[in-house]
Amino acid sequence: MATRKINTTVFLESSALIPMLDNGNALQARILAHLKTVNAHVGIDTVVLSEYLAGLNESTDKAEVVERLSRQFRVYSFDAHTAIVCAEVFRILKAKGQIPKAKADRQITKADIMIMASAIVSGSAEFIYNDGHFSNYPKFLPAVIHGHNLPTFMRAKDLPPVIVQDDLGL
Repeated sequence: MATRKINTTVFLESSALIPMLDNGNALQARILAHLKTVNAHVGIDTVVLSEYLAGLNESTDKAEVVERLSRQFRVYSFDAHTAIVCAEVFRILKAKGQIPKAKADRQITKADIMIMASAIVSGSAEFIYNDGHFSNYPKFLPAVIHGHNLPTFMRAKDLPPVIVQDDLGL
């Protein structure tokens, strides 16, 4: 039996992970079709994992969810090297006026930048998100940050639609 060769790693931000895990979500089909097309490993960060877990109801066995998602995805930890890349991305975006002044908004942006830094350090070729503010970031960032290539940013809703054909009864 031939083993399938993985060509790339695609990193999912929380706004792409959550609909992908929601069966029947319109974005799920687009993301899954894209992943199949690029024959990709899928990566998430511990920050993404934490955001997902925070949205589950209290009775959910979080350890079981972590175990299941760890089998489905490569889970990258936010480490010291990632912190260096994160600080550089934050510095660049702040200099370009992309960091909100309001404390609450700034904290959300910091979490998003942590996730982006993990994607950059992981060597992912693509970064899939669905929150609109990520659309602005790539134009302000250099192609290489601390020796790591910036992934291609792709908004989930902009991935090609999946055409579902009714059963033709053949």
